Amino acid sequence: WPHRWFAIGGAAVETPGYAAKPRTYAMRCPLNEGAPSCGVGQRKAGNGFESGLGNGSAITIESGRTYVARLVVRTDVPLELSFTLTDEASDLFKVENGRNESVAEAEEALRSPPLAAWLRRVSSSAAWQTIAVNLSTHAQSSSATLRLLGSLPNDGPRRAGTFTLGAVSLMP
Repeated sequence: WPHRWFAIGGAAVETPGYAAKPRTYAMRCPLNEGAPSCGVGQRKAGNGFESGLGNGSAITIESGRTYVARLVVRTDVPLELSFTLTDEASDLFKVENGRNESVAEAEEALRSPPLAAWLRRVSSSAAWQTIAVNLSTHAQSSSATLRLLGSLPNDGPRRAGTFTLGAVSLMP
């Protein structure tokens, strides 16, 4: 997995990615009745911003600030897409750096109060869709964890399919 990122469930990295050029990447997530959720996350790497020459990094969130989350996604099935920021210190479930999470582990971590969150239904489309959402935070963190989870909707027929995430950004 790319540095700082981790898989949730059966997510896999594919290339070429959204830009359709060599050395670009996308995250591909299969969804079916046996595995109805899948996603990706990003957490602190190394010692965060205190890592010196260790290439550490962290997501820093300020309280009361509005952020714009931008996602580029395509999906061949309708899905519910959730974007959540939690504080690493308050995550109820800890996963060490460098290891992926199961869907159950991600859902357990998301039981802690989020710094910000949204849930959106996404229609199926073979073309890339850009989704931009404003998020307001109610607390601060110097080491937030971002989780993006796609799930088959509980209402209506549930058929197997795939969604692909081409880009993620979070900007103040």
